[in-house]
Amino acid sequence: MSEETARLTILIPTLNRPEFLLRGLRYLQWRGFRGVVMIGDSSSEPHVERVDRGIRAIAPGFRVEHALFPGKRHFECLRVMAHQVSTPYATYVCDDDLLVPSALEEGIRFLDRHPDYSAALGVGVLLDLERDGAFGPLAGSSVFSLRGFEQERAAERLLDLLMDYTVVPFSVNRTEQFKRQWVWTEDFRDPPFAIEIFPSSLIVTQGKVKQLNRLFVARHLHSRRYPMMKAFDWLTGEHWLSSYRFYQDRLAEELCAQDGLTLSEAQDLVKRGFWKHLARQLRFKWLGLTAPPPPAWALRWRGRMRSLVPVRGFGRQLRRFLPAPRHRFSLAALRHPSSPYHADFQEIEEGITTPLEEALEAG
Repeated sequence: MSEETARLTILIPTLNRPEFLLRGLRYLQWRGFRGVVMIGDSSSEPHVERVDRGIRAIAPGFRVEHALFPGKRHFECLRVMAHQVSTPYATYVCDDDLLVPSALEEGIRFLDRHPDYSAALGVGVLLDLERDGAFGPLAGSSVFSLRGFEQERAAERLLDLLMDYTVVPFSVNRTEQFKRQWVWTEDFRDPPFAIEIFPSSLIVTQGKVKQLNRLFVARHLHSRRYPMMKAFDWLTGEHWLSSYRFYQDRLAEELCAQDGLTLSEAQDLVKRGFWKHLARQLRFKWLGLTAPPPPAWALRWRGRMRSLVPVRGFGRQLRRFLPAPRHRFSLAALRHPSSPYHADFQEIEEGITTPLEEALEAG
């Protein structure tokens, strides 16, 4: 790997999950990352001590800054750390996820050549393990949907995001733009807005977003993931209205700067786009809550069909002839040398299946 990643800072907020965090640091070390990692740690003292010991044992070949934020939430850590970044590029990742350094490097090179782009990302994969915890054999994988936004006008990109939402902050960003995604104000304290909706919306409004055909991020599904708020609890939360107003005003200001809209036009566009996003999300949540369970006969029929080996085999054969991009992210597909993501996936699998203590002893 070249030294491109030396121009990147990765921010990682963490809370009482030292084994996941150390797994990620070790993976970056193995893959030759050369930038800066800033850890925003809200953990209790025993977990903080475990992280300190682990960092010393891993001895990463990059700078690690371990800052303590007792009692602070994910986005509160990021709001402080973002403004301490000194490298030209920045990104963030959760402590239980893995960013691929070679894909980060490609994103940096792309942004160097394309000043009209605000961010670069790739493709993502979701991983299940056979047992709970940070390490173990993989049980399955599926696609984690990411996409680019390359329309010419900022308004078109924002409406596209809000109509078909996807997570954008797992991307390489220009640091000056990244800092504006993590702003501090007492009026903006609603977690879903602060953690995801506002950064995603601002990124696509600041500039185009390129999706590279590279495995970029691996997200681990496990029982210790931090739960998101339920839709009704979110809408009735004490910080929702003030956070929405902040969201609308900041996005409107950016649209005025990018597209030359009047403030009134920009605010109306944000309002209409967010209303469509909200209506779509609430409809899906409501259908999920109110959908009746399948009848007993359907469950019995489903179980019998699954037990039929010829039927299962026929399904696998049929998928070979269907345009199913999600199938490209099955374990079998990713492990096959013909997959364009094979080499990166092999390294991710090694990082997850090798227990931390064993790796440190071998090193």
